[in-house]
Amino acid sequence: MNEHTTTKQNAEFKRSDSNAFATGAAKTENEIATLILDCALELHRKLGPGLLESAYEASLMHLLLKKGLYAEHQKALPLVYEEVKLDAGYRVDILVGEEGNCRSEIR
Repeated sequence: MNEHTTTKQNAEFKRSDSNAFATGAAKTENEIATLILDCALELHRKLGPGLLESAYEASLMHLLLKKGLYAEHQKALPLVYEEVKLDAGYRVDILVGEEGNCRSEIR
């Protein structure tokens, strides 16, 4: 199989088939990012613009968990500077993946 064939096959992937990623082995960062984008687009289509960030965050958490992903919301993320761990108050809106592979900031 050559590189062109692989690219063509990837282009034929339908984003609506993202449930295929919800089962099976560990997911790559690209698969997780695809699921996050698919869920965000689904929410935008169903809920529309104008809601508070917290409403979108709660809805996105629900969809991600429904798709079988491990996700945490409002996770504290410390800042490490010169080998010192500083609690700078940074919080990630949604952290997705068992190893924290992807961070999602809701806007």
